Amino acid sequence: MSWESNPYYHPEKLGLAKVVDLDFSDGCYQFDLTAVWTKEGEKQFFWADDSGCSCPSPFENFNTVEQFEKGGFKQVRDHLTARFDGEYSYGSYVKITELHPVIEKLHEISKGWED
Repeated sequence: MSWESNPYYHPEKLGLAKVVDLDFSDGCYQFDLTAVWTKEGEKQFFWADDSGCSCPSPFENFNTVEQFEKGGFKQVRDHLTARFDGEYSYGSYVKITELHPVIEKLHEISKGWED
């Protein structure tokens, strides 16, 4: 996949709009991202995790919307909190003060959606 069609940098190529992302890495020549997108006309979120060193681009192997997880607010919230609390949380560089605003933003967007 080329940089021009990468959903992280150009989500519109897949009909998506990026809402938020969180980097769970220390940022030292690496990434460990969870990104969340929406798609116009659909009352659900699309999200994915990707990690790597400084060589690859985030989400460069994501070519279709079908490769993303899909669900409502509760599902994406649970995914983010599981990553935050997970097995590797000792190495997580996301602070609770970064996680809460993301969850609040996703909740606000999803008001009125069935979950």
